[in-house]
Amino acid sequence: MLVATSPAELTGLERRVSDIDRTVGLVRSEPTYLEVLPAGVDKGSALRHLADRCGVPLARVAAIGDNPNDVPLLRAAGLGAAVGDGDPAAQRAADVVVGPCGTAIAELVALLLAERSAGTVDPPVDDATATGGRPVDNATATGGRPVNGATASGGPAPGRPPRR
Repeated sequence: MLVATSPAELTGLERRVSDIDRTVGLVRSEPTYLEVLPAGVDKGSALRHLADRCGVPLARVAAIGDNPNDVPLLRAAGLGAAVGDGDPAAQRAADVVVGPCGTAIAELVALLLAERSAGTVDPPVDDATATGGRPVDNATATGGRPVNGATASGGPAPGRPPRR
């Protein structure tokens, strides 16, 4: 279900629903949109389910997002990218921040192609990559910037728990 109203009204509604119903999850997809979902259902759980059904390791999945409802998706993917003009929550959850919405996907593809040609992508699937480890050092070549301290050594950013 989607509720659309003022940010102030949504904040009050979030509090009231959270206090009375623990069987639903609430997420803001825009400042004026509140999504009401079954508890535990989000873009991250959908990605995990789809990857499992298709036999694709999450370490081999890149995802891009721009809003708070994308945070679980960005954390679930092997490489989470946020758009430069997106919500700060999405940027904090991402491994790399690329350009603005109009060019973000092209920049992410360029980043992945550059890493592939440099031999820093498509590592064997092992314990390191299964926890989300991968280099993102070519991000600045595409106009983006590494975030959360992610480095060419791979691995999760300092202060960020390993991915599952």
